[in-house]
Amino acid sequence: MNKEEIKDIGQEIFSKFCRRGDTDETKKPIMIPPIPDSKFMELLDPEERQRQNQLSYETEVEIYRLFEELRRNVIVLHGVEYTHQQYSYFLPGHLCTSNNETCKGLENHECHKKPSEKEGECDFIVIDDHNVAVFEVKGTDETSNFQDEFERDRQKALAQRKKMRNLIESLDSSLKVHDFTVFSNIRRKQLDDYQIPSTDTTLQFREDLENLTDWFDNNVPIPDTNVDVKVVTEEVKHCLLGLWCNEYNVTKCSLSSCIKDIDGKLRKGLVTQNLVDLEDGKKKKRRPAVTTGTDIARTTGAMTT
Repeated sequence: MNKEEIKDIGQEIFSKFCRRGDTDETKKPIMIPPIPDSKFMELLDPEERQRQNQLSYETEVEIYRLFEELRRNVIVLHGVEYTHQQYSYFLPGHLCTSNNETCKGLENHECHKKPSEKEGECDFIVIDDHNVAVFEVKGTDETSNFQDEFERDRQKALAQRKKMRNLIESLDSSLKVHDFTVFSNIRRKQLDDYQIPSTDTTLQFREDLENLTDWFDNNVPIPDTNVDVKVVTEEVKHCLLGLWCNEYNVTKCSLSSCIKDIDGKLRKGLVTQNLVDLEDGKKKKRRPAVTTGTDIARTTGAMTT
């Protein structure tokens, strides 16, 4: 999809799923998707990397549930991924040349990615009438190599935050974009114990999640209505919604469709992302260690809802 197509699909999502009734006085978030997109039981996967991905995803689900409890009229996008080409639609200078099919092999270009390659992702984007806030979630735990792992994850999250902030500001350079990294398994005291500086106000820790609504109100405040304040334009909302959707499939925003999709995958025994990819033709080789487990579950009838 090009930029206009991304915006068009976002406008359709906004019209169908994000408008509030004139008489609706309850302040609550609109969650997109309406339930977390299940990655299924990757802990069954023989690859350590896949198991770690599942643990990280479970951390995101916890944050998703906390965002559901916000007492604000916001749109919460979970799991925004974009390709190199899509990113370049918003930031044209990101491609080496407009006619180039691939950036590989060219000097003085930081990414060298093909257009269809994944450029980046964002765990959560929260949008209201005056603010856009970007959140990267890290499930970093205290280990024997805690200092190095914390700094590595902090830098990775910072890079993703910068990419998304640049994309949003390309739509409206005057818009204030808040961006944060959430370390949901770490408390500030642990940083003090390891003598890690903790003055960065864009970092969020476990104690902040214990009352996310108050933290959110303090760090992403509603502006004073008595002054001239910036409004998040519909173009910004539409483009971010369309980028999240990433395809012409607005049913991803429907609760009933999401439940039906999960039910169908469970009935087929597609309980890992690897098996889902195999079903979709994205992978060619099955992993017997995982297949055996799902065959047993299917045989016993456990994969029904």
